[in-house]
Amino acid sequence: MHSAAAHRSLMEPIIGHLLHDISFLPSIHVISFLPIPLLFSRVSLGFKLHCLSSSINIPTFDPKNHACSDLSSILRILELRKAEDLPDETIDSLLTGLSPKDQTVILNRQRDWQRSLRLFRRIKSAKDYSPNEIHYNVILRTLGRARRWDELRLCWIEMEKDGLLPSNNTYAILMDVYRRAGLFKEALLWLKHMKSRRVFPDEVSINTAVQVLKDSSNLIWIGSKHFLLTELFKSGGRAPISQITSVYDVGPQTPRLAATYNTLIDLYGKAGKLKDASDAFSQMLRSGVMPDMLTFNTIINICCSHGRLVEAESLLLKMEERRVQPDTTTFNIFMTYYASLDDADNVLSYYSKIREYGLQPDAATFRIILPSLCKKSMILEVEAAIAEILEFDSQIDEQSMLHVMMMYINKGLRDKASGFFF
Repeated sequence: MHSAAAHRSLMEPIIGHLLHDISFLPSIHVISFLPIPLLFSRVSLGFKLHCLSSSINIPTFDPKNHACSDLSSILRILELRKAEDLPDETIDSLLTGLSPKDQTVILNRQRDWQRSLRLFRRIKSAKDYSPNEIHYNVILRTLGRARRWDELRLCWIEMEKDGLLPSNNTYAILMDVYRRAGLFKEALLWLKHMKSRRVFPDEVSINTAVQVLKDSSNLIWIGSKHFLLTELFKSGGRAPISQITSVYDVGPQTPRLAATYNTLIDLYGKAGKLKDASDAFSQMLRSGVMPDMLTFNTIINICCSHGRLVEAESLLLKMEERRVQPDTTTFNIFMTYYASLDDADNVLSYYSKIREYGLQPDAATFRIILPSLCKKSMILEVEAAIAEILEFDSQIDEQSMLHVMMMYINKGLRDKASGFFF
């Protein structure tokens, strides 16, 4: 027979664990527990647990109950209960009085599209509900990720019926979910769709479009070889008739950040649309958006890639006029261009400018200059460049090492070749 003290010490961990589990449940309040003597009497453990569980009261979902109106409690209730187990009246009582922000949090936290859509319907059924674009955006993203395209289309139509015009965030969400589903052409059609809305893509929607282009592995053309990116400088469904006049009176919107123009210029350049890239750069200047170093590097690279050296060099002068400091990449671009022409002298000239501007060559610089100098067997210049590499504690890449060794071998300097290798 155990003593009372021993029995108490045996029961305390069990009861403590039980009470911990009970306190973890949301909206459950222990009204009363069994008296301590009963807990630690010699009655069977099963009977004690039965009595303990009978003394716990689970309240009904009353909106006036503070515990039920707490956002974290509501989220926990929705997580623990199946959607079909919650009648509409219960859901309404949970959601009543919540702010639109809290409603957004609840919609965002749902893992099942059906539950999310049902909660959204109940939120909308409230008499005082005002159509909320953010709520629609959350549901559109949920349906898109679940690949419920029919429900997504109906939600899009419903959004228009509620008088809500899609924003940049809406289009970015639609492009993203179609991209994730591998529907790249459909994703970019949403970008084209923005035109009639006169919604100019912002940084978020443009970056989403860029990701679509990257994932699709090629640039997509629409109609009679009409490049889709021209839509970026126009403005995606049909605006309500009552709003067409006021919207069009505003005039086309333009980007306000250099990063947006940088993305556009780069995309035009990669698509071989040099004139469009130049027009984007000109519009950037007219709009009063200051080009940064990346802007100049991008447009200089486009010019060099298309053999427009005069324009590229004039842009370098324009950088100085606008007090935009070039970086090592700027000169690497020019070095790459001249290296493609086997013009080692100009490669070396722009290599020298890196130091003249107080900059330091990087790994890309050395990958450009060593093969170029080796092709011309400029041994002294090659060894000077190697010394500089060692000065910066950098390493010579394998391809450049091969060029150096072949240069020595071709000049009959086999000892130098073997010494360089070892």
